[in-house]
Amino acid sequence: MPVLLMLASDRPMADAKKPTKAARAFDAFLSGDNPTKAKITLDTACTVLGVTDPTIIAWRRGDAKPSAILRGAIERWTSGRVKAEDWADAEERAAIRRADAVEPLAIADTLPPGAA
Repeated sequence: MPVLLMLASDRPMADAKKPTKAARAFDAFLSGDNPTKAKITLDTACTVLGVTDPTIIAWRRGDAKPSAILRGAIERWTSGRVKAEDWADAEERAAIRRADAVEPLAIADTLPPGAA
């Protein structure tokens, strides 16, 4: 029996107006745009990803997004057809840009003033 994962970002999105690029790609993958060209059942997707039917449905519609961990699992399962970063909305992309702009700690930053 699969372990069911429900992480914070699996909750419904407040701004679920338009599905992300990843939600559209995930829906297409499950609908047959995959190496087998066959539709993938909800049961199969739930078993592989360890979530419930309502979770898969919400992801496909763009009403919710998988956690960062599951985004990576989906990218691997879909052989890269659904990119983990494509689940990010504008707010998440802005946070990623801010994080990417942080400079590494330099030794000089840790010395007391005048000790260099």
